[in-house]
Amino acid sequence: MSAAISIVAKERDLFKRWRQTTSNFVIDGVVDEEAFLQERYRFVFILKEANQMGQTPLTDFLRNGATGNGGHTWNPVCRWLMGESRVFSAKERATILRKIAVVNLKKEDGGSVTNMSTLEQVVERDRDYIMTQLGFYAECVPVVFICCGSGLLTMLCRHVLGNAVIHRDAMIPYAKPNNDQEVYYVAFNHPNCRQSGLMERFKDIRMTMQNPCMKTPVWCDKHNLPK
Repeated sequence: MSAAISIVAKERDLFKRWRQTTSNFVIDGVVDEEAFLQERYRFVFILKEANQMGQTPLTDFLRNGATGNGGHTWNPVCRWLMGESRVFSAKERATILRKIAVVNLKKEDGGSVTNMSTLEQVVERDRDYIMTQLGFYAECVPVVFICCGSGLLTMLCRHVLGNAVIHRDAMIPYAKPNNDQEVYYVAFNHPNCRQSGLMERFKDIRMTMQNPCMKTPVWCDKHNLPK
């Protein structure tokens, strides 16, 4: 029996083909495959586009602790993951962020503000590539995809996830493609959002993933909170 192909090897092959349609391609994906797979449950953060990365792979940037201005985006992610309201050092961030995967829907290096119309065109154009990449991580159940930013979950469901139903009556809107009990796509704020209460809302996501067989996610039991 042949050995299983690693996630990184699958990503490398996919990105080789994807580069042919995208200029200034910025590599993303699983930050540290071994650390990712060792987690009891896994988080994949989906973002709109690479932000002023140049030719630096996002995975390398995160493995090195998201230094410089990167802390503005990735320190909040560390707070959510750890449930601790403090500033993490670059060394601490490097350890925490190795355990996740990150997917930019638009692989081209962009700026601080995303044109949503352009993004949707890119997602529609690259839907097969995006679907393939997300599929690499969806095999590593239990897993939750954190769709960071307004409209991202809707865009994914429309163009990539086969019009999966979004449960909008929950505290945190979510979708479960193919009704897979251990795969969630949830709508969440972008890490740069300064809205209060995000760490507590993320705690509900962590609690659900600690008990992936529960019929109803923890975040569905609360009402009248920001969506």
